[in-house]
Amino acid sequence: MKFTTAAGPVDNASTHARIRNTCTVSKAGPLPETLALRSFTLREGLAAGQTLSRLRAKDLRTPSRGIRVPVGAAQRLAERVRPYVLLSGGAVASDSTAARLLGVPLPKDLEEETRLHFSSSSKTGPRRKHVVGHSRCFDPDEVTLLDGIPVTSPARTWLDLAPVLSLDDLIVAGDFLVCTREDRGFGRPRPPLVSLADLNLYISRKHRIPGLAKARSALPQLRVGVDSPQETRLRLMLQAAHHLPPFRVDYPVSSDDYEFPRWVDLACPEFRTCVEYDGAHHLTPLRQVADKGRDSFMIDCGWNQVKIYARDLDLGAEWVVPQVEAALRRGGWQPPP
Repeated sequence: MKFTTAAGPVDNASTHARIRNTCTVSKAGPLPETLALRSFTLREGLAAGQTLSRLRAKDLRTPSRGIRVPVGAAQRLAERVRPYVLLSGGAVASDSTAARLLGVPLPKDLEEETRLHFSSSSKTGPRRKHVVGHSRCFDPDEVTLLDGIPVTSPARTWLDLAPVLSLDDLIVAGDFLVCTREDRGFGRPRPPLVSLADLNLYISRKHRIPGLAKARSALPQLRVGVDSPQETRLRLMLQAAHHLPPFRVDYPVSSDDYEFPRWVDLACPEFRTCVEYDGAHHLTPLRQVADKGRDSFMIDCGWNQVKIYARDLDLGAEWVVPQVEAALRRGGWQPPP
């Protein structure tokens, strides 16, 4: 039997089917807590006692076959990645996805990338919707577990980033990986994700891998002790001004009148000049008090201090370098003829 609407004739049986589907959706009960806020596989949903019809309800998205995501769930990247790993036997999170899981600073386009990168030994790599698959074989020490997720090691991740990052961005990423904070007397201790020595050894053993030449070019420019990507970019900016003297990273300035040294971002001890990058976290009242004490300390020690902010970096070397030159001159430096 058929009846007609303004849109034309409608099949009665199909109409009843849509009504039944709507009722199924509207009567869908709440998901158990273990599924309500994260991605999960269809198998996990069934194992948690949910029916197939419940797992087809409109409050769940299907980004890829066999995966469900509660609509509106605010997920961490690891929660997005986990179901893909479960369904892609042997796949390893790699490239920019591995970098983001490790916390490596990346350019904005990669930091906000919606596709996920996975590598496997198959000829085509993992093939799924919203996935970029790479065909690679890894040595056992090139894969690590992070929150239960197989991820390329920090060293391998850095090497795989080399083909897609600029040299400066690769140095920024490398500085983050080798950074260590252990003996400065402030801040939380943090071991490096990979030591600079181990990274050098790892790269020296690699052959015929895309990006290897760029990685080898970046390695000598990595520094231990850098606190932020902006500090790295500031150092590279001053380094590119070849007439300036070299600056040392994370340098302790001390005085007989003070018990503890103050660690500065960049220092040229020969001319008693330091350069500090003050990011947004320096704007808090507590940090401003600490910075005031640091500034007085540097004056008492007879050092010339240059403070650089985000806007300064945006204005570029033409704005930053003359400020550093002026401080160096006050310390006795003369530009080369």
